[in-house]
Amino acid sequence: MSTEEQPQQPQQPQEPEVPEDAIEVAQVQYAWIWSSWWLLAIVLLLFVFSVFPDPFTPAVLAVVILIPKYWQWRRTRYYLTEDALIYQRGGILQTRRFLIPFKRLKETRARFGMFGRALGFQHVDIILDNGALATLVYVPAQMDVADYFQKRMKGGGTSEDPPEEGAADEADPGEEKS
Repeated sequence: MSTEEQPQQPQQPQEPEVPEDAIEVAQVQYAWIWSSWWLLAIVLLLFVFSVFPDPFTPAVLAVVILIPKYWQWRRTRYYLTEDALIYQRGGILQTRRFLIPFKRLKETRARFGMFGRALGFQHVDIILDNGALATLVYVPAQMDVADYFQKRMKGGGTSEDPPEEGAADEADPGEEKS
């Protein structure tokens, strides 16, 4: 009898472990609603203009829109370590973690958008050395995550320098941080 070799399954890359001393940054509390408000507004308008035959249909649509957004929000986290960002992206069925070393960061900037400052959140854009753009969405405005990244990119700062509470509020409202 000849033994045939089994074809090897491709190895899944191992997801990074989160160190105990990592700083956990969660999205702001109502990010799951803010990210889907425009879909809910469309459903509401269609209901108001009697496009739906009954009130049950828009209620089901609202649930179908909100449940996935809620689960995504609950499972999304940003972990800041001494030398890397661990981006945990949540979903309904699966959560994945991505390791982004600070030495790969080329530029970071915080932006508030139209309602961010009033609602207490910011988006942090990260440009990597290969030109790729990653955006951390709905980061609490009181955490100066972009400054934390800047310090790590330049080799300054240590893990004892967590993102400063309130530092993002001190910036000039008309000026965009870079």
